[in-house]
Amino acid sequence: MKNYTKIEERYIEEISSNVTLYEHNKSGARVCTIKNEDNNKVFSIAFRTPPINDTGLTHILEHSVLCGSKKFPVKDPFVELIKSSLPLPLRIKPCILLQAKTIRISII
Repeated sequence: MKNYTKIEERYIEEISSNVTLYEHNKSGARVCTIKNEDNNKVFSIAFRTPPINDTGLTHILEHSVLCGSKKFPVKDPFVELIKSSLPLPLRIKPCILLQAKTIRISII
């Protein structure tokens, strides 16, 4: 992870896991890794989406950002991910200030 700076690392006994927090050097995005012996692998993508008003524009922009581009022509990357992975739930949890996409993968 050469493009990231390690901010913090600790063992959390309650979940029997090593947790490390990184920050992307260019964007400032934060990444948290959790390492343990669990066979279920999960990743979540969350980003703040504070609305400027109640018109729904923020929600529309979120969908626009995830609709791909000329370089990455994917209408809905999460639908494509579901097609190519194990039949496990994809959870999308919108709220007023945060958009989160959670994907769980079981290693059999």
